[in-house]
Amino acid sequence: MKTTTLRNLTRTLALCLLAAAAQAHEYYTGTFTIVHPWTDPTATGAVSAPVYLKLEQITADDRLVEARSPFAGKIELRSGGADAKAAPVKAVALETGVDLDLNAAGVHLVMLDLKSPLQWGRSYPLTLVFEKAGAVDTMLSVGAH
Repeated sequence: MKTTTLRNLTRTLALCLLAAAAQAHEYYTGTFTIVHPWTDPTATGAVSAPVYLKLEQITADDRLVEARSPFAGKIELRSGGADAKAAPVKAVALETGVDLDLNAAGVHLVMLDLKSPLQWGRSYPLTLVFEKAGAVDTMLSVGAH
């Protein structure tokens, strides 16, 4: 009987942990929602990491003009895919009624001059700066996408 109880408890705990890991992190402004900023873990010595997120429920036009983190020397906005040839852009437009997915195939962020490896399961501060909404502090999740 003890083995069955322990096994059930272990299964329940595993399901709870899995559900917590899958849960997206959302950050709200008055005119849009930032959904789950994330990146993959980086190896020791890596100097860059792409960052992905979604902007949803956009009720007023705005522009993402900057991003920063104490764990990167700088963060660039890029367009054209996640390879090294992706072109930097000055801003990313948010249009009323149109969800925006910053992903590997299109517009995304790239952390440059990483100050330490980004470790799986950890979160790091990431500030997104918008022309109208201003600075929004978020947490960048590593490995949970």
